[in-house]
Amino acid sequence: MVGARPLASAPTTRRALVVGGGIGGLAAAGMLERAGWQVLVRTRQHTAADADGGLFDDALGLWSPALSSLRAWFGAAPLAALQQEGCYVRAVDGYHDSRGRRLVGPSAPLGDGSGNRPSLLFVRRSLLLATLRGACGPRVSFCPDVPGSPGGWLAAAADGREGDDEPAFDLLIGADGVDSAVRTALLPHAGVPVDWGFTVYRGLAGGPGSASAESLLPDGRSYQAWGTRAHRFAAVPAGGGCVAWFLTARGPLPAEVATAAGARAFVRRTAHSEFAPCAASLVDATADAELGPPVRARAHAFSFLRGPPRVRAPGFSLASGRPGMRPGVALVGDAAQTLDPILAQGAGVAIEDAAELAACVGGWSRAEGGPTLAVLLERYATARAPRLRALGAVSLVA
Repeated sequence: MVGARPLASAPTTRRALVVGGGIGGLAAAGMLERAGWQVLVRTRQHTAADADGGLFDDALGLWSPALSSLRAWFGAAPLAALQQEGCYVRAVDGYHDSRGRRLVGPSAPLGDGSGNRPSLLFVRRSLLLATLRGACGPRVSFCPDVPGSPGGWLAAAADGREGDDEPAFDLLIGADGVDSAVRTALLPHAGVPVDWGFTVYRGLAGGPGSASAESLLPDGRSYQAWGTRAHRFAAVPAGGGCVAWFLTARGPLPAEVATAAGARAFVRRTAHSEFAPCAASLVDATADAELGPPVRARAHAFSFLRGPPRVRAPGFSLASGRPGMRPGVALVGDAAQTLDPILAQGAGVAIEDAAELAACVGGWSRAEGGPTLAVLLERYATARAPRLRALGAVSLVA
């Protein structure tokens, strides 16, 4: 079994402030700690149980790069816990039309995390957050955020201090999601996510207290379909007899979905009219408590894909060394690059970002003679560019 990376020691204390206690923030905190940093996580949450901030406890996909990052930094035990409760997708079954006929294929087999074949593991959000929180050790501390504007403390942190009696931060990490305050205040050229013109509806069919829904997906395969009005439907096995499904609907948000009953009626009607019977069956097998609220899809624009590669292109600034000032600033997860939500890549990309950031800045020291933090942060942004460009390209055609 692979052991966790031991806590590194450093001749001087290097301090990082992570803004956001979600997946990217917790992963960055735990990995930076392993690299020898002392980390303060500023979050609205107080415990691992409510670390999601009240969001829907949906199923999140972790592809091979994220799984490898977790194993490399935290060892085999946390990943084994995720595998025990989650479920590997055995094959991606191509795209289908509204009647269930395959449009694009054939089916592509996936692995189970043990070999060289690409793997996709789906786990519940709450389990992933608890696992990442549990991977944080004694050098990571948590501070509840103050509701409202972050202006005061964020300005102080941007100058390298937490308060009058606190030592300076060397690194400020924005892991505060789509509407990142860190990005807005400190990386204004990074761009903001834009509305992509559709709404995402999510649910978990089956599970405890109800009949298993996994039989609706043959052989643990994923299912994706296009409807007649450019609506999309996707479903994946999520473990425990559950199937996670996603439905997107083009156009403005309908007024009826403002209530839970209205949202269920809209999703059920759309599934029955736009897709093959398996879609409607999954929606019907979803309990009210496992039906997520509608989410308006927003993502960064990918116009930079048409031009020459530029790490600093609009909407693609991940870090800044801020020469002559402390701290350096870096973004991870949705704060860095928000993707099409139906790609099932957001959680994994946040973990990948955190791992790359920790690898790049882990060996930094204030001592003279080594690479500056600005150089290492630029290295992080450059290293992440190809992966994010590739996912951006997929977003345009998925």
